[in-house]
Formats: sequence, C-alpha cells, structure tokens
Amino acid sequence: MEVTKNQEITAADKKSVGFDYQFLYFVYKALDLKPGEKIGYEVKDDVHLELEDGHEVFVQLKHSLQIKKNMDIINMTEKDSDLWKSLYNWNLSINEIDEDKRLDYINKIEFVLVTNKNNENNKFFTKTKEFSKGSITAMEYKKYILELHNSIEGDKPYSNNLKKYMKIIINQKDDILKSFVKKLNFTLGFDNLVKKIKDQILSKHIDERKLEEIFERCIGILSIWKYENIKNGERVFISFEDIDKSIKHCFIYGRNDKFPRNLKDDIDLPDKLQEQNFIKELIEINDLDSTKLIKIAKYTTFKLKLENLLESWIQENYLTETDKEQFINECISLWSNYHVKSHRNSNKAIRKDVLNEEDLKELLYENAVKCLDDVRTVFLELCGEKLNIEESNGTFYSLSQHAEIGWKIEWQRRY
Repeated sequence: MEVTKNQEITAADKKSVGFDYQFLYFVYKALDLKPGEKIGYEVKDDVHLELEDGHEVFVQLKHSLQIKKNMDIINMTEKDSDLWKSLYNWNLSINEIDEDKRLDYINKIEFVLVTNKNNENNKFFTKTKEFSKGSITAMEYKKYILELHNSIEGDKPYSNNLKKYMKIIINQKDDILKSFVKKLNFTLGFDNLVKKIKDQILSKHIDERKLEEIFERCIGILSIWKYENIKNGERVFISFEDIDKSIKHCFIYGRNDKFPRNLKDDIDLPDKLQEQNFIKELIEINDLDSTKLIKIAKYTTFKLKLENLLESWIQENYLTETDKEQFINECISLWSNYHVKSHRNSNKAIRKDVLNEEDLKELLYENAVKCLDDVRTVFLELCGEKLNIEESNGTFYSLSQHAEIGWKIEWQRRY
C-alpha cells in the first residue's frame, strides 16, 4: 500500500507508543495495588502511587523505539535528555515546596525513572550510586555534573534544554540533593509490559484459557474509566477498592467454569440472505416475510455466532470434536421429539385423505410452525455450559441450514 508524504506527516507519530507504554505501566501497577493504596495517572507524575503508610512513589516513564545493531533497545547515556528531564522535573517540584519543609517532603517520596532503555557503562549511574552511599561528597558529585554540562556543545534547543536540566541539580542545596539522590531509583530495560500484565493476571489463579479475554476486559475497563475521567475534567486517580470493584468480576469469571464468550459483536453476513436453506424454509412456512431483511439478518447472526462460538471453544480446548458431535446428536433427538409431536395430526390427515390440497398445505405449515415455536423456547446445555436463548436458537438454525433438521413434515425431501 502506497503512503503519500502528507499521510506520513499526518499519521500517528511513533511517539504515541510512549503514551501506550505509560498507560500499560499504569495498568500493571493498578493490578498490583494493595488494600489502602491508590494510583494516579498524570496527577502528580506520569504515574504515582500513594501507599497506606502515607509514603508516595513518583514514576517518570520514558520509552524508546531506537535499537542497536544487535536489535536491543539503545542504552541510556550520560547525556540522555529523558534522564535529565526527569531529574529536572522532580527537583523543580521540590523547589516549589517551602524551604523548611523540603526534606520532609523528599523523605516521604520515592522517585523512580522507568524506561525500556538499557544501561551499559553509564557513568552517571555509577556516580549517583557512589554519592548515595557517601563514597563521594556533594561537591564531587556536582563537579562531575558540571563537567558533563560544560561538555555539551552547540546552541540548539536540545543542547540548551539539556544544560538547563543539569543546572538545577548543580544549583541544588547539598542536603536537599543528598536526600533526593538517596530516594532515587532507576528501572532500566523494563519492556514487554503486555506479557507482564498477563503474568500478573495469571497469578490471580484464573483459567489460562481465558487469559486473552480477561486481559482485554481489564485494559478496556481501565481505558474507558481513564477516558471518562479526563473527559469530565476529573483526576485519573483510583484506589485499590475502586479497582477491586471495577474488575473483580473479570477474575471471578476467570476462576469459574463458565466458557468464554470473547467473540466480536460484528458478524460478516453472507450475500443473498434469503437464499440460505434455513431461511427459505422459514419463509415457506410463513414464519418469515422475505422482505423483512432485518429479521432475516438477526436469525442469521444467531446462527453464525453459535457456529463461531463452538469453533472457538474447540480451539481453546473447552470442547472436543466428540463433545460437539454428542451435543449435535442430542439437539437432533430433542428436535425429533418436537417434530413428531407437532406433526402427529399431520400424518393422520394425510392417511385419512379427507382434506383438499389447500387445507392440507395450511395444516402442514401450521404444524411446522408449532414445531419451530416449541424448539425456540428450549435453552440448550453443552458439557454443563448453559446456552442463552439466542445461542440455543442459533443451534437449531445452524442444523436446519446444514439439512440436519427441518420444520415441514417432508423437510428432507424439500431441503
């Protein structure tokens, strides 16, 4: 497919992946909340946690799509803008606090930089660790950063911003900087968030076969919740209790024996709906009007959804082909009983030959509809899984389409 230059410019930027990374991390941490804890999304930081003891965790998230020759994500370097911008933002917030309260503020917070970038001989991390442990003084630490600052060349926005980010650390008071660095942590090479979330879901002791569905449900619920909060001008801030209330049912469902129903609502309907065998018979016995396309589409949807459902259950190992075959045979036996009952007086009328052709035809159609009406009230069960009325009806429509059953007395000859 050819993409024009304008389309390349206006299409979604790869930077949007960074927002996805941020949201998936939010979901990952939200699913890990403990009673009494809360999590915020772009409230006090990219993501922040409020713990039960009053301490908080501020998280800056930085994602990169750049890779090295060996296909690994690039390293976070000494002059990485993502690194220094995070340090700058945190210190900017610290400096907004009353000076005599800054140490208390820092002591209640853990500052975490999370990135998928890797670490390979980054001198900044070594120096920061040394300063945190007291191996070097604040003066030595600042001297190192000042040398880094002075080594930045050029006068472009990127260079100027990087210098600005470093300057706030260099100018920070020694005791404040020392406390800040002690509360500073880095999580590098943090990737594959989808797998991490799925592993988290699996740890809740759910049926592994339902993993994909539960993952999609959790992502969907939290995405909608985030969207609704932002749209209403509210903070995206949620507690363990709120999370528990919102998605508990997903995990309850994941632990019970109910079969998954993770089919999409949109079904591709076939062309010439009226030409389907099962529809032809419903039209012939006057259950359907050939012009009522909405109703015809509705019945066709019941049939297709049921067929797709059975196929998905077999693929996901909820059913075997033998289970399906036994189910079909039971449905045919059930239909057969209704068919015999509905057409008992049809056979009698045929044997006695007392009705004219038009009256007999009307009686046969009437009894065919009786059989159909009886079958439509049946709730089927498959391997202990109860089917709803649409799925049950869809089963019989499918059998009719494949000439396994019919409604007229001579359905086999006709269809």
